[in-house]
Amino acid sequence: DTFIHIHSKPQAKIFSSDTQFCLNNQKIDLIDISSNLSGEIHKRYWEDESNLITDSAKSFTSIFTESGIHKIKLKVISDSNCIDSTYQYFRIFPLPKADYTVNDSAQCLSSNDYLFVNTSFDSIGLVNRLFNYNEIGSIKDSFKYSFNDTGFKSIRLIIENNYSCFDSIEKQVYVKAMPNPNFNLLKDFYCNNENPLILIPNIPGGIFSGVNVQNDFLYFDTLWNRRVKYEITVNGCTDSSIQTTRVYPTPTVDIGSDTQLCKKEFIPLDVSFWESEYLWNDGSTSPKYLINSPGKYFVRVKNICGEATDTIHVS
Repeated sequence: DTFIHIHSKPQAKIFSSDTQFCLNNQKIDLIDISSNLSGEIHKRYWEDESNLITDSAKSFTSIFTESGIHKIKLKVISDSNCIDSTYQYFRIFPLPKADYTVNDSAQCLSSNDYLFVNTSFDSIGLVNRLFNYNEIGSIKDSFKYSFNDTGFKSIRLIIENNYSCFDSIEKQVYVKAMPNPNFNLLKDFYCNNENPLILIPNIPGGIFSGVNVQNDFLYFDTLWNRRVKYEITVNGCTDSSIQTTRVYPTPTVDIGSDTQLCKKEFIPLDVSFWESEYLWNDGSTSPKYLINSPGKYFVRVKNICGEATDTIHVS
């Protein structure tokens, strides 16, 4: 009699925890869970699309470089040289492409108003987006922000598509410092007989303006409240400062030329002047004085800007 022994065919089988991955987040770990009813698995051959083949390993790891449908093949050989094979298919989703625009990447501190607009793309649709700056963010398609200090600022955008695939992009904007517009401190007041004051800015190159201002000089030939402005532009950023002062008049007095006085005649005098004190030859302190007899008359007018005197002889 002739006996024929029929060996069992191995049953090739692959275990994978997942079959769908994002292109940038693949964890394709495969395990051979093949079985054989009457024997052992003697050899294994793994094969992916890169044609890399590994034998005898019970586990296999692969990474795909492109999105799409991919397969990995497992061929097993039993200790009786019986063969079986199987395939495991994987879907690799494409990444969304994160991007955004900004209205102006370099703005001045005093008026910065940045607007970041999401321009990301994904072929299957986006479900989430997040603009983020120092844990301040927006889940909308635009993000508006004003910074309170200068320097480079990094804004990050994170997006997610319908298959939970993520992408992100980070860009920098620059907040420009404002120029210092200050200039030498003005006094509370000046007198109209003073020499012109030279105006000295902290940063030269700007423009002074105001009544009594000519180039970089402040003149005092016009009285009362005065306003001086300095405006400076550096690197496209403009700032200005304003100081106010007052111009007061220096006393003047004129009680007339020497004259003659007739009998029963009198001469009224009035030397009133802004914020002044008065002193006549007889000690009177009123701005008004009445001359009704011959003599020599003297007056002094004084205020914070100085004093003036005058004399008249009456015969």
